[in-house]
Amino acid sequence: MVDILSSIKTASGLDIPKLSSDLASAEVAGRKALATKKQTAADSAISGLASLRATMSKLNTEIAGLMNRTDLGWSATSSLATEIVPTFTPGAAPSALRAEVVVQSMAREQLSMTPARTPAGTAVGTGSITLQFGSRASGSFVPDADNPGVVVPIVSGANSLAGIAAAIKKADPRLQATVLTTSQGERLSLRGPSGDDFAFTLSAVDDSGTGLSSMVTSLVTSQQASDAAITVDGATVHSQTNQFSEVLPGVSLDIAKSAVGHVATVETAMTTAQLNDGVNAFVEQLNALGKELGTLTKKGTEGGPSGPLAGDSVARQLVQTLRGLSSVPLVTPDGDAMTLAELGVRTNRDGTLMVDTTVLNRVLAANPGRVAAVLHTGLGGTHLGITPMRVGATQPGVYTMTHLVAPTHGSLTGTTNLSAMTWPLSINAGANALRLTVNNVTSSSALTVPAGTYNSAAEFATAVETAANLDPVLRSAKAFVSVSVTNAGALEIASRTLGISSKVSLESLAPALEAVMGLGGASAVIGTNASGQINGVTASSSGSQLRGPLGSPIEGLVFSVGGYPQDSRIVVTRGVFDRLSDVVTKTLASGSPLSGRDAYWQKQKTTAATTLTNLDEEFKRLDGRYRLSFGQMDSMVRELNSTGDFLSNQMKMWTSGN
Repeated sequence: MVDILSSIKTASGLDIPKLSSDLASAEVAGRKALATKKQTAADSAISGLASLRATMSKLNTEIAGLMNRTDLGWSATSSLATEIVPTFTPGAAPSALRAEVVVQSMAREQLSMTPARTPAGTAVGTGSITLQFGSRASGSFVPDADNPGVVVPIVSGANSLAGIAAAIKKADPRLQATVLTTSQGERLSLRGPSGDDFAFTLSAVDDSGTGLSSMVTSLVTSQQASDAAITVDGATVHSQTNQFSEVLPGVSLDIAKSAVGHVATVETAMTTAQLNDGVNAFVEQLNALGKELGTLTKKGTEGGPSGPLAGDSVARQLVQTLRGLSSVPLVTPDGDAMTLAELGVRTNRDGTLMVDTTVLNRVLAANPGRVAAVLHTGLGGTHLGITPMRVGATQPGVYTMTHLVAPTHGSLTGTTNLSAMTWPLSINAGANALRLTVNNVTSSSALTVPAGTYNSAAEFATAVETAANLDPVLRSAKAFVSVSVTNAGALEIASRTLGISSKVSLESLAPALEAVMGLGGASAVIGTNASGQINGVTASSSGSQLRGPLGSPIEGLVFSVGGYPQDSRIVVTRGVFDRLSDVVTKTLASGSPLSGRDAYWQKQKTTAATTLTNLDEEFKRLDGRYRLSFGQMDSMVRELNSTGDFLSNQMKMWTSGN
């Protein structure tokens, strides 16, 4: 829009709009330049901090991947490389081992199918189908007491095989229900999960007729659900799937069908190649972060621009902290200290790191375990009857375990001397039931000791143990027992759980069994937790585990106590990846100095923006005031000019009259 004033010739001859604008600009120019400079500096710093944060976040992700690689520096091999495949369990600490593994059987799913029906889409019937999972480990189907059967309504309009399959899948997604189209007609195929505990049965209730019940009873099972089984150095181990976790310390095994009946040697050993890669990976990560910080904090020379964080105290402190990581002493598994410099890590003149491969290879050849400890947080030391499990936030150092007492099992011991009895012994049907409570879990019903003749007290004890451990309620709660004959000849039923939650009590017992077992006046003993001290501080306990008390310097340290513990020494190592991750995590954390700097620059940016807005408003006020003042002045000049013109005309008139 054209300024009205600029289109009118002023009496004074001045360009009032331009003069007003120039004078107003002059008054705010200095302050506006300063605020703009502050705003530019804040934008630059915020951008630099965002770039640093992004770099550190990416680095932290990479570090986490390496920290979780507890197998770094280890190899796991199998003599049957494709049939029995060993892998390291994430988070578990590997150790050197060798074991002979034989695959006995693969995990199987129950497969059941109806006969063919024609034509396709024919209605079967209405009513309901009850689906029940359970186990056939004992030979007959035992329902899962914790998971009662699922009732599946079958309604008109959705009662073809396809409709029934959809209803079953919706009711329990664990059961795969599909309709197969064959040359003979449609078949309903049912497949459950693998494992002993995933056998299933179907029963039906018809609204009318016998359509549903006939279909259910016509199901033919071609394969029963069963666990996979292997032997490891002669000991049999079961798994619901074809993967066996933690059968060997820190190692999982995957088996293939072709491995059944075959023997494989599984070995784990330390390898130097991955340790070499680990040291170089650490150096590369530290150099990458150092390069980013160098770019952000560089000072401008010879007129060149400075980095957005040049002179920033937080960035400068971070640079110093990262440089210190290469020289900080690290505890090794034997309790000694070692630095990265001893592994051949050198500092170049420009502050970057490099690896002297000659030195590193020499250390790797002499003691790869020390190199692994420098890279990773872990546990070492001399463990006599204890097993270190977790480090948590425990600081690196040497910790002494003293006053160690092993946990115990809860048990129930009879009063009859079975060794003095006459064997073989006959147990009759109808007089062979008992009911137990194990770890506060009561068996679903009376346990039945198989009727028959037993040749020894040990054989009878085994039968009682089997009956208890097949009970579905006790089994689902993992409340297993061991039944044995004591040196005094008494029958002892012991919970396999350790600690104060371990206990066994008798709920009911057939009189005929009481004569044999002598449990009527049995002596019950509640289990006890492990106990001990860590560096003189009493450890918290739960079952067989001891841990550092909350709030103590050893919080997070956890180890398991075995049968015959002795005073031991645990060495906690905190590797360079962990230390670097700690620096990065603390730097990125809410409330950290970096967050404080970000907040500071955000505030500076907001303040500068507010100042600029206020200065714009002040400019408008000044410009308006100047325009008003100059306009008034111009009016006065116009009036004076008008008066002058009048007087001049009067003078001319007066003089012209002579």
